[in-house]
Amino acid sequence: MNCTNALERKIRDFTENNIAPRALQQNALPKKVTDRKPVGSVSTYAYVKSCNSGLHSRSQAPITVISHQRNPVIHIHKPGVCCPGCLALELENMSLADLPFRQAFTAWLNAHSCYISERSREDYKQYGNALCEFFDEALLGTLNIGSVRSYQQWRSAANYHPETDSFCKYRHHAGNVRIKNEINSVLKPMLREVGLWADIKAKKFRHLPVSQEGAGVALTKDQWRQIFDIAFSHKRWMVAGHCLQIMFRTGRGFGELRKLKRGDVDLDKGTIRITEGGKNEFRKRTVTLVPSALESVKWLVDRWHDMGGQRDDQYLLPHKTTIKDKSLNRPMASINFAWNAIKREWKLTQPKQARPETRQYDARVSAASLLLQNPDLSLATIEKALGWTPSSAMRKRYHRADLENQRAALATLEDAG
Repeated sequence: MNCTNALERKIRDFTENNIAPRALQQNALPKKVTDRKPVGSVSTYAYVKSCNSGLHSRSQAPITVISHQRNPVIHIHKPGVCCPGCLALELENMSLADLPFRQAFTAWLNAHSCYISERSREDYKQYGNALCEFFDEALLGTLNIGSVRSYQQWRSAANYHPETDSFCKYRHHAGNVRIKNEINSVLKPMLREVGLWADIKAKKFRHLPVSQEGAGVALTKDQWRQIFDIAFSHKRWMVAGHCLQIMFRTGRGFGELRKLKRGDVDLDKGTIRITEGGKNEFRKRTVTLVPSALESVKWLVDRWHDMGGQRDDQYLLPHKTTIKDKSLNRPMASINFAWNAIKREWKLTQPKQARPETRQYDARVSAASLLLQNPDLSLATIEKALGWTPSSAMRKRYHRADLENQRAALATLEDAG
C-alpha cells in the first residue's frame, strides 16, 4: 500500500469528523503521552509548545508539519474542528481528576517541584514510578478506597508471573514502610488535591502494619568493625568500605556522600560540607570528621587525584562513565554490588553475628542508636551532631538517661526551699 495515500486517508477521516475535545481526549489519546510517533504519522496528541508558539492559528492551512524531539509530527487544524494543538491547551487546563494517573502524576509533580528540594523530588519520582506501574491509565478521579487497598496488596507481593508478564520492574515485594511512604508522599496528596482523600479517610483506610521496632537494623561497633575488615580486605570493595566508614562515623547517608565535590572537603580543618543530596536545608551543613573518617576521606581524595581530578567542582565519587574523559561531572550511582558482596562474605565468615537483612543505610541508623545510648548526650546535641532528627520510635528504644540525670530532671518538680 502506498504510504502517502494511507496518510492522506487518515488525515481526511480525521478532519471530516467534528470530534468534541473531551470525546477526543477519551477515545484518541495514546496510552502514553510521551510516546514518539513515527515519521509521517498523524498525531492524536499535540504538545503544548506547538500551540503556544502560534503555529495553530485559525488562518493557517489545514495541515501543519512541525518538528518535535527530532520526529516530524503532522498536526491538523481546521476551522470548526478540534485540532490536537487546541486539545493540548484543554488538557493543560483540565483537572487532575480527568487525567490518566501517569499524566496526572507528572502534572502534579511539576506543579509542586518549586516547593520541594531536588532530593525530595527524586524521592517522589521513585514513589510515583511504582504507583504509575499499578494505576497506569486509570483516571485519577475514579480511584477509591478499594483502589488504594488493591495497590497495597499488589505492592506487598511478588509481582512477576512468567505466564503473563514478559518483564515487570516491580517483581520483588516492597516493605510496609516503603508502601506507607509511597501512599503518604504521593498518592494521598494527589487524591486530596482532587477532593477524594476525605472520603477514603472517612471509610477508615489503614496502612499496612509497621513494626514498632522500626525498619532499620542497629549494629554494634564490633559488627561494623567486622564489616570494615571485610571491605578493606578486597581491592574491589575498598571504595564501598571507605564510604561505609564515613557514613557510620558521621551519621550521613550515601545520598549525601555521593554528591560531595572536591571543594566540599577541607583536609586541613578535617571537615566536609554537605551542599547537595540533603533532604532539607537542615542537612546542608559542615560536618567535623573523627580521625578514622578523615583517613577514609583522604583515601578518596587520593583516588580522585589518580583519576585526573583537578577542579573543586568535580565529584569526589565520580560515575565510571566520566573517568575516561576526566570530566568527573556526574556522581557515582551506588555501592550496591560491593555492599551485597560484603554481606555475603560477612555471612560466611561470621555466621553467628552477621545480619543479612542489614542495609547500607543502616550505617546512619547504627550511629544514631549508639549516640542515643550515651546518657551524657542530650537529644538536642545528638540532633545537632547527626544533622537529622531520630524518629520517636528510635528515641524510645535507644535513648537512655542515667540515674543522676533522671533525678535532676525530677528535681525540677520539687518545691523550692
